[in-house]
Amino acid sequence: EFRRVLFRSVGTIPAGTYHLTVTATDSASTPLTGTLTFDLVVALKLANTTPTAVTATNAGAITTVSATGNTGTITYTLDATTAALGWVTINSSTGAVAVTSSSVAGSYPITVTATDGTAPTGASAAATGTVTFTMTIN
Repeated sequence: EFRRVLFRSVGTIPAGTYHLTVTATDSASTPLTGTLTFDLVVALKLANTTPTAVTATNAGAITTVSATGNTGTITYTLDATTAALGWVTINSSTGAVAVTSSSVAGSYPITVTATDGTAPTGASAAATGTVTFTMTIN
């Protein structure tokens, strides 16, 4: 017979990847034991300020992305598609997204990834998180 198993944390779990093993043994006279191993991934929580529209060929700030749940220093990066535009920039330390004076009119999906520089105690890997928003260049 299968029974549910409920995992409950006490307090906040820092973002990261945790390798877990659960072992169950039945109460029969000849007990049977089963083991299940899995990874629990707790992602960083990302948010960004409301994107500001910029006029084409003008440089300007678009938004700032922030992350919570980290245990170390966060590094912000643009995905390959966004970076390929060539005129979208990100401050890797602050998460500030901006465009240069080479910006082209249109609406563009922008994807930012935040990576925690430190894996929390008990985690097998540091956390990441991603946010996508639409940037408008008038």
